[in-house]
Amino acid sequence: MDGLPEDEEFMRYFNQWWQSPTTQDCPLAGKTSFGSAIALNDAGTKIEASHYRTFHSPLKSQKDFIDAFAAAHRIADEISVEIGAPVFPYSIFHVFFDQYAHIIAITQEVLGLGLASVLIVTALFLGSWRTGTIVTGVVALTVVSVMGVMSLWGISLNAISLVNLVISLGIAVEFCAHIARAFMSAGTGLPVDHPSGQKERDERMWTAMVDVGPSVSFLFQVSRTVLNNFSKGALWYHLHKADWDVCACLDEIKVTGGTI
Repeated sequence: MDGLPEDEEFMRYFNQWWQSPTTQDCPLAGKTSFGSAIALNDAGTKIEASHYRTFHSPLKSQKDFIDAFAAAHRIADEISVEIGAPVFPYSIFHVFFDQYAHIIAITQEVLGLGLASVLIVTALFLGSWRTGTIVTGVVALTVVSVMGVMSLWGISLNAISLVNLVISLGIAVEFCAHIARAFMSAGTGLPVDHPSGQKERDERMWTAMVDVGPSVSFLFQVSRTVLNNFSKGALWYHLHKADWDVCACLDEIKVTGGTI
């Protein structure tokens, strides 16, 4: 800017202003307001970093906080482009709501790795990639169903609900894998094109449902969830009782998925 002090002359005037106490005679002096807001280099000839205060509009709901966090980062990015220096916002609530900037990508990564692990492990242990794929597909549908119920009940996606989704994925494997293993172990496994193949598969399905089905029955699993809800463990309280609605619907969904 033409006509304004630069370089050493600017720093001389700046230091005089920065070190002057804010008094009635000089209310614009910078020591009181900006004494700890500016950091100089060791030689005192260059400003290394600084901060200044801004204000949000009143924030009442969780959506307000998320939107305010996103707006603060958007404005900081625009200022960084304008001045050519890195600028970042900070507020106390940013520490918690920072997760919402990455939660979707983290959810996709965690659940994707979980489903890939389920496919590999079940295919190897059951001895059939086709059965492993079916088990993985049913597990994926179970997790998607739980996410749909979360949306209907107004449960937002955050770190806690993501933990419950991962738990849902792991528990859903239990039901599907048990029934799939019982199906694979029963009978001789005739080829698909064998004249008696369909009848033999129906018999294997019936055997699997009779032997393993009761253990994944609706009444048993709901009874277990109700009893676990009275647990006094702190870890179980935060991971299970905090999202009781998710865990309640999970038992219904996973039993249905495992049976189908």
